[in-house]
Amino acid sequence: MTAVVAVAGEPAYLPCDIATQDEDDAVLLVLWYREDLGTPIYSVDAREKDFGVAERWSDESVFASRAYFLPDKRPAELGVDRVRATDQGIYRCRVDFKQAQTRNSRVNLTVIGRPRPWVKWFKNEVETDTPATALQGNTVRGVLRVGPLTRTDVRATLTCRASNHLRAHPIETTLTLDMNFPPLNVHILGSNQPLSASRRYDLLCQSSGSRPPASITWWKNGQRINNAKETLSTDGNTTTSTVSIQLTKSDAGAKLACRASNPQMSSEPALEDDWLLDIQYVPETVVRLGTNLDPTNIREGTDVYFDCIIKAHPYVYKVEWRHNGKTLHHNVGQGIIISNQSLVLQGVGRRTAGNYTCVGFNAEGDGESKPFSLDVLYAPTCRSSQQRVHGVAKQERAHITCHVDANPPEVSFRWTFNNTANNNEVSNTYVSRSGTSSTVTYTPHTEMDYGTLLCWAHNRIGKQRVPCVYHIIAAGRPDQVHNCTLVNASLTSFGVRCSEGFNGGMPQSFLLEVRDIVTQEIVANVSSAVPRFTAGGLIPGHTYAAAVLAYNAKGRGDPYPLRASTLRPPEKHHVHDKSLDVPKTAFQMSGAMSAAVGGGGVFMVVLVLFMIAVRQRCTKRKLRSGGQSSQPASPDKLREKDDSESDDRNPDIIPSDTDHLQVEYFRQQQVSTISPPNNRAPRGSIAGVRGSIPGYCPLRTAPPPSHPPIHDNPFICPMDRLTVSLMYVWTCANLDTFCRIDFSAGDTATSWVCGWLLYATPQHGCRERSLHPASALAHVAPCAPTRAPTGAPARPLAPTPTPTTRHAPLTDYAAIGPVNNAQVTLR
Repeated sequence: MTAVVAVAGEPAYLPCDIATQDEDDAVLLVLWYREDLGTPIYSVDAREKDFGVAERWSDESVFASRAYFLPDKRPAELGVDRVRATDQGIYRCRVDFKQAQTRNSRVNLTVIGRPRPWVKWFKNEVETDTPATALQGNTVRGVLRVGPLTRTDVRATLTCRASNHLRAHPIETTLTLDMNFPPLNVHILGSNQPLSASRRYDLLCQSSGSRPPASITWWKNGQRINNAKETLSTDGNTTTSTVSIQLTKSDAGAKLACRASNPQMSSEPALEDDWLLDIQYVPETVVRLGTNLDPTNIREGTDVYFDCIIKAHPYVYKVEWRHNGKTLHHNVGQGIIISNQSLVLQGVGRRTAGNYTCVGFNAEGDGESKPFSLDVLYAPTCRSSQQRVHGVAKQERAHITCHVDANPPEVSFRWTFNNTANNNEVSNTYVSRSGTSSTVTYTPHTEMDYGTLLCWAHNRIGKQRVPCVYHIIAAGRPDQVHNCTLVNASLTSFGVRCSEGFNGGMPQSFLLEVRDIVTQEIVANVSSAVPRFTAGGLIPGHTYAAAVLAYNAKGRGDPYPLRASTLRPPEKHHVHDKSLDVPKTAFQMSGAMSAAVGGGGVFMVVLVLFMIAVRQRCTKRKLRSGGQSSQPASPDKLREKDDSESDDRNPDIIPSDTDHLQVEYFRQQQVSTISPPNNRAPRGSIAGVRGSIPGYCPLRTAPPPSHPPIHDNPFICPMDRLTVSLMYVWTCANLDTFCRIDFSAGDTATSWVCGWLLYATPQHGCRERSLHPASALAHVAPCAPTRAPTGAPARPLAPTPTPTTRHAPLTDYAAIGPVNNAQVTLR
């Protein structure tokens, strides 16, 4: 018999050996009996089936569905779930085999559960010394008292465990302690440092130890701040509150508090941390005028002082005064005195008026006050930048406006007219006023109506000391420009700069006209308020006739003619092509042929030089013999010849010669091209001719040389050396004085600047001769391509010391026409 002990309520397993002795044998039927019952209580029938799918049956009155057969166990077992005390007894297992004899086995089942149980308490799985109390029947009570509780008792487990047999599985009940705690601490993070006004700060307050998490609130002077945000740490023990706050100067000394409390423990007082706010701010400044001064009656010459009233924390380390935004500096000489927070202005004037501010500087920044407007009263004065000269024609009505500066601007005006004869008051009939301006309508009828208009203004401060003066002159066309210069020449453009003349009493403008020198067609027309022009879009390497003139409402002034050329484009260079080479032997010359060619070249050079010398000698003879009898060519013909010859010349180089007829023309007219024009000469005479020739410039004489001349000749007139890239042809400017330049010294071959010198003798008048180095002192003067104004007096040249001879030196020269500055060899 097998003994099986089971605990009530738990499963019990009753063994039954069903193993066969022979492999061919098999189990047909298994029956379970309880001895107190005569019929089977459980069966497994495999008589017509395989044992794996045998039919099972359980008595409903005994085990019902609690019993199940486990054939795979060794030995096989009858399992009974939730064993009851009534299940205790002796059970018999009967096994019928196919071949073997029937086998019976017995099992004694003992069910534990009837003894009185015992009760024990466990805290965090640790048994406590808590006694149990037996009650009526099988009831037992165990009471556990815990306390006083501490923070360590949170989440502690308390277990009540009961059992009545060592083999029995104990029954237990467990509870977990959940506790509420007030916050342990609260702190405003960071140190209590000064805060800046008008700046936004994010302040943090932190509390820990509260269960559930603490609720944090912010307070300023007892007023709650509502825009705080809370965050919780991962362990739930720490709460952080953030408040964004912008403080002002008025918050200085306020109490900022952070309070933490447990919302489940309202009886517990809240914890609090607070700051006493220290607010720093930008200086607040106010400008205050001196107490004895009336801001509405400050006149020129008055001493004014200001005080700067400052509120600041921290206090200012510097105070600055500003006038109309510009910093003022202590300067007693200018009447500016700065002392601490005061500003003194001595003898204020109209320039002293304006806005004054004071600026205080501290660690928070600089604070500027509202501007104090200082209004300085003064008597009227004439405003600058007015038109002082008015050109008015006879019978023309002119409006002359007088502008004054005055404070207060309520002014009255008085006009007078002055000329060489009398001084007259202008009637108010012809005068109108608008603000600080007065306009007089004036019409000159005779020459005596030209003179000076005087304007006085008066306000409550006083009368204008110095009147405004306006000159009324007869209006006319502007004068001719002068000193015109060609600048910035390029392939397609050139520039012109001139000096303006008198505007004729009216505003003038300027005009540049550029004409083709051959067709006289206008190719450029440029206007400007000043005589500065650039003519573009021209043809490279071309010569143009230009004219600059001034004009106003009365008409145009005389034109200033110029001749200008654009630069010539660079020449093309051909690269030698070796493929076109002819065998060298085809062009080889014999020595005799080379000598013949060289000799022929030398002969041609000598012949050309001889012809040049003969021509020069003939030309000089013609000039000496027929200079005064021949009729001079007209200027138009001279221009035509010059224009026709310019076609064959390099346009990049100013022509190297001036026509002999042109020179002779000026010599026979016996006028100076830099002297004022003869009033008797009609318009378009020699003055017009002179003005149409470019390259006009004066010639000055140099001081006596520091070395003796090559030959002893006291009649030499020294002149300056040419120092610029252009040379000019010279003509006699004053034939009342004569100077003979002697070239009688021996002619020696040397290199010199090629040019022509015109000089005068008592016998032959003006003569010309090639400049020769033998003179040693006669050099061409430096010239710039400028033009003297029409009618302007010539600048007299420094006179050469009068030599001990019957001939006086030539003291006045003028230059006409450019020539080449190439180096040549004269013999």
